[in-house]
Amino acid sequence: MSPTTRKAALVAAAIGLAIILWPMALLADLDPLMIRDALNGDPEAQFKMAKAYDLGTGVPQDDAKALEWYEKAAGNGNDSAMFNLGVIHHLGLNGIEADAGKAALWYGKAVEKGNTNALSNLGQMYETGSD
Repeated sequence: MSPTTRKAALVAAAIGLAIILWPMALLADLDPLMIRDALNGDPEAQFKMAKAYDLGTGVPQDDAKALEWYEKAAGNGNDSAMFNLGVIHHLGLNGIEADAGKAALWYGKAVEKGNTNALSNLGQMYETGSD
């Protein structure tokens, strides 16, 4: 391969890599291994991504992305994500309407995983009849 052809190939590869990785630049303040793990389906890493977007820690705060990551983490069995989804639906946070049925559903799933905070919140919902 001639030096000119090699240089052109390297430039093309760099441009291709930049196109693939530019969305990750927004996540530059987050641990790259955690991002990788979250993208590969690790529920704990997905929960950390959700919290980062929820609180705006290391990334711009984004309710929709926080919900997306909470749902991914909960779908993969993370009880803390299930609990947080219960709270979000219970109180109507992150730009969604309060929904006692969805809150109870998420709290119940978290309780099944042993989450005592969810048990407490679910018990309070039933005790007060609140929605």
